[in-house]
Amino acid sequence: MKTPTTVIDAGHGGHDSGALGPGGSKEKDIALNVSKRVHAILIEAGVRSILTRDSDVFLGLTERAEIANRAVADLFVSIHCNAGGGTGFEVYTSRGETTSDRAATLVFEEFGSANPGSIRRVDLTDGDVDKEAGYAVLVRTSGPAILFELEFIDTDAGESLLNDAAFQERSATAIAAGVLRFLGVELPVSPLPVIPRRNDMLRWTPAEKAIHAALDAVEEVGADPLLTEAVTLLSNAQNKVADYVDADLLSQ
Repeated sequence: MKTPTTVIDAGHGGHDSGALGPGGSKEKDIALNVSKRVHAILIEAGVRSILTRDSDVFLGLTERAEIANRAVADLFVSIHCNAGGGTGFEVYTSRGETTSDRAATLVFEEFGSANPGSIRRVDLTDGDVDKEAGYAVLVRTSGPAILFELEFIDTDAGESLLNDAAFQERSATAIAAGVLRFLGVELPVSPLPVIPRRNDMLRWTPAEKAIHAALDAVEEVGADPLLTEAVTLLSNAQNKVADYVDADLLSQ
């Protein structure tokens, strides 16, 4: 089976900073951060992924499209931050009904699920969510291509969100998930965290020592019922974790 190929394009770069935030954030930097993370997730899933740029360099629009064409990419994804004083995320394809529409819809759905508080900016006139435009990177690529706008960088709230590491990670994971759905590839599952054995738990943290000190105080002199219940719940939670480890459901 042929390994699918994607080209992930971080918008702007080099002397072209893209849109600017009120605090000085640059679109090119945020786009690169998210693009590199999308790229890493796709590689982990077994996809052949190519970045148009992996550093702060300038590339022309035709050059970006040609990278995808030379690679015979199954999907080209250009990642940007929006501007114009609005709010929310949106996705673009070239004009007309193409296979790019399905890719756009899948990425849009995954992004919306990962960021339920974000505004969905759509154009439903042709029955799907993508907006259509004659952007060079979309019309000069020979295969499916989408351009994704994460959020508006030129508002205080948008700039703050775009600089949030958790938002960048959610966004990258969601975009990668949509790409993988389009390609018919499963999203890689992160391994479960390693839980320490009960013996390791005997080396209590200061917080754990505080819980047991509070329990001793409750038993000795009594305390407010709500406080007693809270301390008991914390203690029970700790014991349940220890019992879970004792049952050898997870091993080291």
